[in-house]
Amino acid sequence: MRNTILIIRLCLAAVLFSLPGITVADELTTGEVIAKAREYLGGDEKLESISTILYKGVFESPISGNSGYISILLKKPLMQRMEVLNGSVTEITAINDFDGWKRSVDNTNPNDWSFVILNLSELKRMRANTWENLNFFTGIEHLMGRVINKGPTHKDGRKAYLLIFEYDKGLYYERYFDIETGELISTINNNGVEIKEVGEIMVDGVRFPEKVITLVDGEIANIVTFVDVLLNEEMDESLFDVPSMYPGSLLPVRESEAADSEEQRLEDESEEAMP
Repeated sequence: MRNTILIIRLCLAAVLFSLPGITVADELTTGEVIAKAREYLGGDEKLESISTILYKGVFESPISGNSGYISILLKKPLMQRMEVLNGSVTEITAINDFDGWKRSVDNTNPNDWSFVILNLSELKRMRANTWENLNFFTGIEHLMGRVINKGPTHKDGRKAYLLIFEYDKGLYYERYFDIETGELISTINNNGVEIKEVGEIMVDGVRFPEKVITLVDGEIANIVTFVDVLLNEEMDESLFDVPSMYPGSLLPVRESEAADSEEQRLEDESEEAMP
């Protein structure tokens, strides 16, 4: 039995390391791959000092022809607010850790708006996205996730290491890192959508992408170009909370709130009538 297992292991090793350009020396642990990726971005000390990130940029969609402006606010531990201005319509999507929501309004007609609470699947995906943007490949276990080490491979003609960041059943990101530098070559999500980061913007010694390109079936679906990246800006947490007012319309008042308001009004009138 032991001999059989040994033969199987040797056969697997022979297949793995017979890939052109990949040697035994390229075999890395998950921690080593992540450490190299973080060092490429700026190193542990700089990355861990980041508490908020503000991205400002423009987007264009070659498929739909849409274009506009985008801003993304991120705040530890799990807050994100993304605002997209497309023509006259502003769409805001946000989470404050456990609550998520989306609001859309036509700026030329404030009465033309919509508001929804994110469903569980949408909330999980946005929480994972927020965590990844703020923690740079570390701490996935805090969201009950795990990293699966798939070993050395090739991606876009480069020697790469493949790690799968799995946050939930059916929610994961395949990431290809350059074996030599730790640079992130490509990300593919569980829907088969590929994301590539192009160029760089250096902020306080940390490397951020200049462009984020999204590809669907190999075709460019969306391009986001960042014009500014700000770190550790003050952000009011109310920006991420479910809003208490819809555009152009107040939320319905609960019966208890209405009763409290009426009681207060009567009390005020009583006090004014007293000599």
